[in-house]
Amino acid sequence: MKIQPRYFLLTGEWIFSRKAKNQDTGQKRLKEVFQLVHSQFEQAILSRFNFISGREFQGLLGGESPRVLRIVRTFQEEMAPHQTVFGIGFGTLSTPILPGGTFMMDGEVFQRSRKALMWIQSGKARCPVVFRLGSDLTGAERLLNLFLSTLRWKPWTARQKEVTKLYRSLGTQVKVAKELHITRQAVSDILHSARYYLFESAIQAVDPFLSTLVGG
Repeated sequence: MKIQPRYFLLTGEWIFSRKAKNQDTGQKRLKEVFQLVHSQFEQAILSRFNFISGREFQGLLGGESPRVLRIVRTFQEEMAPHQTVFGIGFGTLSTPILPGGTFMMDGEVFQRSRKALMWIQSGKARCPVVFRLGSDLTGAERLLNLFLSTLRWKPWTARQKEVTKLYRSLGTQVKVAKELHITRQAVSDILHSARYYLFESAIQAVDPFLSTLVGG
């Protein structure tokens, strides 16, 4: 019996922040983030991210390195101060892959992604990212969701976003401090308050594991 390929479906929702001027700025920003994500993660995206309702959006990931958590964090970082939450399903498709968007696609991966997002929307989830991997991976699903719930998710402030982006670009705290005319200790404090190193470690642990599921 031929084994059907399985994929990751990200169904996200952005939540308006009162720190922003109006809701339209959030929708406009999300469209810009779509373009950024498509350019940075082209090899992982099988069906491009698009709106599926006013605040919900969706994209299909696969390939040898789907980079699921890295893409999730890119959305969350770039959308700050708005919050973005994700229901992530893993499973098969019952329709062909359509690169332009998921509108006419279906399969168990869609049902699992929707259930995961609904769990967040119900207020029962302990973090803004929930996985539904399927009955054959119940143990892995529980451990993964438990691990993610320990990470203390919170949208970045404008300052945390600025410092983190510079740190990724320049590579050292000293260079960031010089660029912003602040102390290295101030840079370190901001990175730690943003939980930058914690999330980087989580991504480096989780994404390779998720890649093994696709390969299996």
